[in-house]
Amino acid sequence: MIQKKKILFFIKNLAGGGAEKVLLNLLNRLDKDRYDITVQTIFNQGIYIEQLPKYVQYKSVFSREFKGFVYLSKLCSPQILHKWFIKDTYDIEVAFLEGVCTRIISGCVKPGTKKISWLHTDFRYDKVFLKPYCNLAEAERVYNTFEQIVSVSESGLATLRAKIKLISPAQVIYNIIDVETILRLSKKPQNLIINSSSRIVLGAVGRLNHAKGYDRLIHVVSKLKKDGYAVSLYIFGEGSSKNSIQHQIEKEQLQDDVFILGFHENPYKFIKSFDLFVCSSYYEGFSSAVCEAVILGVPVITTDCSGMKEILGENNEFGLIVENSEEGLLQGIKQFLDNRSLLQYYQNKVKERMHIFSPGHTMKLIEDIFH
Repeated sequence: MIQKKKILFFIKNLAGGGAEKVLLNLLNRLDKDRYDITVQTIFNQGIYIEQLPKYVQYKSVFSREFKGFVYLSKLCSPQILHKWFIKDTYDIEVAFLEGVCTRIISGCVKPGTKKISWLHTDFRYDKVFLKPYCNLAEAERVYNTFEQIVSVSESGLATLRAKIKLISPAQVIYNIIDVETILRLSKKPQNLIINSSSRIVLGAVGRLNHAKGYDRLIHVVSKLKKDGYAVSLYIFGEGSSKNSIQHQIEKEQLQDDVFILGFHENPYKFIKSFDLFVCSSYYEGFSSAVCEAVILGVPVITTDCSGMKEILGENNEFGLIVENSEEGLLQGIKQFLDNRSLLQYYQNKVKERMHIFSPGHTMKLIEDIFH
């Protein structure tokens, strides 16, 4: 009988974000006969907790998130934090999110435990890179304690190398996208009619936080409306910025134009109805939401973030990548509104891109690093 390897995936929480969804997809594809899998969160929160596979053990440290945790954690060394938080012994410990999770797992000094750090962001635009660290030197030490660094995009890895001198082995492994499930769920009936013969329907999916750039996207819709364009914007997601976003909608008198529709376990049945998928993020790692839009054959416009050229092509072959600014978004969306044939063009082109999301190759790379 093959001895199972004990693997720990350590993450902040299991809220409805991209990294958490990627983890769920990974867990559903790992061989439960080969791996004894544990997921541990810092905070016992998130809609994905209930969706964990039954064979995955789940643990948490705190019942809910509290302010100041990151700053308090800096008062202790990574070794002390690891001793407090991680009680069991594992063959592999995976910090599945950058920041404080990476710092804590770096403190593992148990003999024979392999440490892996998973990078889901682009530090080019991330002003909080040093937030969980005492200084840049500590950040460099932390990352170089890992036996393996995994980045979800080439540009994301490049930005880490630009921040620190990286000695640990590093490679790029794209996010696992469950193509079959996305296509199947997209066919489910939905009772929200978002199609419109008189308006172009813009759609966005993602956690409601600053990084996603919804503040500037709403400004763009306001400017489009003032310029006489007929558009509607539907945003699917939950998050800490929900109240401020709703306030902005009301302040700019866009209640009949912009709609916050919360988190949905199956957003795909709505995404397929979008005329144009918009990613307004200030920074990304490798956007699962953009990948899902491509799979569903929806034209995409996105700001220039990490991973976008890997998804949509170096020269906008499969979608439109614009300058990472409010003006870039505004002018890019206007291109589609002024030339409706561009929507049809990219609707056809994205269908050619689906093949890059085959999960088989990705799982082989992941199992190789778990070997």
